[in-house]
Amino acid sequence: MVHIVTIIDPREITRQFAKAVQNKDFTIIENLLADDGEFNTQDADLNTIESCSKSAFMVWLKFVLKKQSVASIEYDQCIMCRMGNPVVLFNDGFLIRQEDSRERAKTGFMIDVVDGVIKEIAFCHYFADRENKSQLEYDSIEIKKLQATGIPLLQAIDIVLAKRGVEDIWMGNKLF
Repeated sequence: MVHIVTIIDPREITRQFAKAVQNKDFTIIENLLADDGEFNTQDADLNTIESCSKSAFMVWLKFVLKKQSVASIEYDQCIMCRMGNPVVLFNDGFLIRQEDSRERAKTGFMIDVVDGVIKEIAFCHYFADRENKSQLEYDSIEIKKLQATGIPLLQAIDIVLAKRGVEDIWMGNKLF
C-alpha cells in the first residue's frame, strides 16, 4: 500500500489567503481558516479584539473590505511574539487603522498555519524587513515635507490628516 503525503507549505497558504483577501473571495478565506482558530478583529472604536471566532473574523473582514480595496500585498516576518511567522501587509500595512496616532502605524496580519489551515491571525506591528514608526512620526515627516514647499504649518497639518481620512481635524479648536 502506498501512502501519499501532502506537504502543506505555510508560505503558500499565506499567499492564498492574501490573494483571496485582495479578491474578496470569502469562500476561499473561510476554507483556509481553522474552525477552532483564534483571530484578531477591531471594534467600532478601532480597539483590537483578540481571540475571536472564525465567524466573527469573517463578519469583521467583510465589513473592512466593504469600505476599501486591497491595492497592494507585501510579505514580511514577525520579529516579536511569533518570531519568524509570516506577516501579510495589505496596502503597505494601512488596511487596518489604529485608534491612537502614537501607536505603530503599519499593521500586518501575522499568520500561524497549523496542519494546513490558518489557526491564528494576530495583528502584528514588528517586522523584520521594514520600519514601522508611529502614525504621529509619519504625519510629522509629511508635514515637514509640505512646509519645505512653502505651505504654512496649519495648512500642512490639514492636508496630511485629511489625506488619512481624518475628519473634523480641529474639532472647533483652531487657533485662528
